[in-house]
Amino acid sequence: MDAVRGAVLNEEFYRAGVPRVTRGMGEWLVGPSVMVHGTPEQRAYFLPRIISGEDTYCQGFSEPGHGSDLAGVQTRGVVEGDELVITGQKVWTSGAGRANRMFLLCRTDPDAPKHAGLSYVLIDFTGPGVQYQPIKQMSGAAEFYEDFLDGVRTPLFFRHRRS
Repeated sequence: MDAVRGAVLNEEFYRAGVPRVTRGMGEWLVGPSVMVHGTPEQRAYFLPRIISGEDTYCQGFSEPGHGSDLAGVQTRGVVEGDELVITGQKVWTSGAGRANRMFLLCRTDPDAPKHAGLSYVLIDFTGPGVQYQPIKQMSGAAEFYEDFLDGVRTPLFFRHRRS
């Protein structure tokens, strides 16, 4: 469904007093991005997995020393053959302990101006090179995580190809 139909659906659920079943960040953030910017191949792969709940996402944007200042992203993505290899660190990740996938920003063109050299990438968050640990808060809760990505590989199939 496009954005307008999605908004109407949400309004109708609200008006009827019916709770809306959601599948977290995959449905709210990844799915709409794939619908608008993804190739037909990417839509066919990712969207059914989001809807079925097979894939649960966490967000990898913030980094130590930069917070949510995306111009400061230092996590690197380097093309090696048919894969993108990602190395870096993310922080304040909500839901990392429940996620099997992550959507993240990484710097794929270090020579471009700070905001222009970034790529939005989807990775397997359970694979080799992924480690995370909870960040203990003053309340004793640990709802956020610190993530370490060391040579995480993702197929270039997952990268949007501009025509």
